[in-house]
Amino acid sequence: MKKAIKLELREARHMVAAAIRRSEEIGVLESICVVDEGGYPLVLERMDGARITGPQIAWNKAFTAAGHKRSTHLFTTPPNGPALPGNEAFGIQWSFEGKFAAFVGGSQSSSMTK
Repeated sequence: MKKAIKLELREARHMVAAAIRRSEEIGVLESICVVDEGGYPLVLERMDGARITGPQIAWNKAFTAAGHKRSTHLFTTPPNGPALPGNEAFGIQWSFEGKFAAFVGGSQSSSMTK
């Protein structure tokens, strides 16, 4: 049996706080979501003034990165991104009731790769 490393709420909150600090440094209003291994939010925050669509997009990106254990931009990086036209996962963004996000912004945490 393999041991599973699970992200704890305290760690997820720390990750979100770091993302918010970075967003403030670069002057970008963001929504940040950290999910568990099943793609369900542990922490989801929208900065004051950030787009109202941001939380759902952030959750979708985090869901995709967690579910596939890869950053979302890799799905559409030419020439071999699996979600590009002609490749094996083209159209995957329509799966999971539209929750699959195949564009830049979602990344896996290092704890997911251990």
